[in-house]
Amino acid sequence: MQEISHSTVWFPDGKDKYFEHYRLSSSVTSVDLRRWVDEAYFDKGLSAYLDKGFVNKLRNEDFYGRLWELELAEWLMLVGLKMIPTNGSGPDFCIELTNGSKVWIEATLSRPDVELEQIWKDAMASNGKLYNTPRDETGLRYATSLVAKAEKISSKYSDLISPDDYVLIAVSAFPPGAMRSDIDMFMRAVLPIDNPVVYFSLDDISLDEKANHPTHTVGAEFTKKSGVKVKKEFLYPGQHFSFIDGVIFSEASNLQELLGVGSGRFDDTTNRPHVFANYAGKELPREFTDNFYFHKFVDKEALVGLEMQEPIADLL
Repeated sequence: MQEISHSTVWFPDGKDKYFEHYRLSSSVTSVDLRRWVDEAYFDKGLSAYLDKGFVNKLRNEDFYGRLWELELAEWLMLVGLKMIPTNGSGPDFCIELTNGSKVWIEATLSRPDVELEQIWKDAMASNGKLYNTPRDETGLRYATSLVAKAEKISSKYSDLISPDDYVLIAVSAFPPGAMRSDIDMFMRAVLPIDNPVVYFSLDDISLDEKANHPTHTVGAEFTKKSGVKVKKEFLYPGQHFSFIDGVIFSEASNLQELLGVGSGRFDDTTNRPHVFANYAGKELPREFTDNFYFHKFVDKEALVGLEMQEPIADLL
């Protein structure tokens, strides 16, 4: 009989079918997942920074959503940021900087809708036939989840957040299923870009690396199945939600491995979070951004580009 530790979230059973699947699974990755959750929640003390109803929701309501919050909390701790318990008041996480200002972070998962689920089911049943990747449908799900959280922050937390504070939304789509979790899909949802541009030479002359060349074609909007147009401008020009100073994105490839599905690749760039600045938001403090992959806008003559800074701070 399996020995049950008093410091575990995995007993008793729960109503969430995904929680039950990983609670009962005997696979090596499921055992590792259960160990990670318990160690992060109890041994590392992250329970102090999560909602009081975290375990109940993990077991009975939203297993994957709570895993994303736990993953995010662990990263904030690993990079040495000073976390302040919110006690259920305000966004999910609060970071206090050395100058006294705060970074507020609201977490969300992007999830497939009925249309995207059906596309995925049809592809799975096609016996390997080629099909068009549902880029717009996936991007719309990212955009929808970000807008919903931005509206929640504006309506519920604006009185709590001071003018000197920073506000970010943390998003992922790591659970197995119809959503694509890679960073390119996310970027297509928040920026007015479409397909990548590939340059090649016909006369053996190298491309001028000093010149500014577009990296993507322009794609300023999605078109829903109903014909409704949805603009892709959450981060650029970003004016509609200028009170959101940035978005944290993570493929969470480590979680994908623990869930037994795996990402396209596993390395630091797919594991550690990426922070994207809002073009219309406040300049994010390096005390925060130095811990992650940081993407910031740079004006380049007639173009606006994104430059990525690699993490500088070491993990604890």
